[in-house]
Amino acid sequence: MDSIIREIHGLTRHPEWKGFISDIGGATAEMYGNDCETEACPEPSCLYPERCRMFSPGKRYLELLRECRKIPGVKKIFLGSGIRYDVLLDNPELLEEILLYHSGRFLRIAPEHTEDSVLNLMRKPPFTTLESFVSLFNSINKRLKKRIELAPYLIVGHPGEKRSDVVEMRKKLKSLGMKSTDVQIFTPTPGSLSTAMYYAGSDLSFEPTPVEKAIVELLERKRLLTS
Repeated sequence: MDSIIREIHGLTRHPEWKGFISDIGGATAEMYGNDCETEACPEPSCLYPERCRMFSPGKRYLELLRECRKIPGVKKIFLGSGIRYDVLLDNPELLEEILLYHSGRFLRIAPEHTEDSVLNLMRKPPFTTLESFVSLFNSINKRLKKRIELAPYLIVGHPGEKRSDVVEMRKKLKSLGMKSTDVQIFTPTPGSLSTAMYYAGSDLSFEPTPVEKAIVELLERKRLLTS
């Protein structure tokens, strides 16, 4: 935390700085400052399939934001990157302060998909988690003077996805009042499990998994969400 505070103090002395900070934390901001309390844990994830009891992110990030807001000359700190909405479910106080002090018109989240069969392959929380978060978000948002919209980041074409899944995703997002404008076609990335599934055509249990590679079909799936 001290190094971040020092950097902001340095910004306040810059003659062209206007008092605004575009981002603090990165892609999973509220996981700032959290390490596993177990030295040699065999699990590949602290959050999937459910959050480990030894891992409690959010508190230190809330402290960081509060300390940064106290610095003279700081007018506004935005969160330019996305946040883990499943983590914020356990941190309603943090979510409220993010909406009050650190949001513009939109709050970016990354559900990436809505169908559990695909989310499971992504190692993401089930759709019910997104529903619960949207409910919490709405309960806080309606008390604010300035309403904020959720901006979901979505992926089509992930291994395991069928066109019917995208159709269902569109319906579910609409039912939650969320606009689907930020949609990416899945891109294989070296070293990831998703890429291994993409090339192998199977899931982690070696069961055959549908993989769509035709760009025309992938563009159509993207169009289904963005049109």
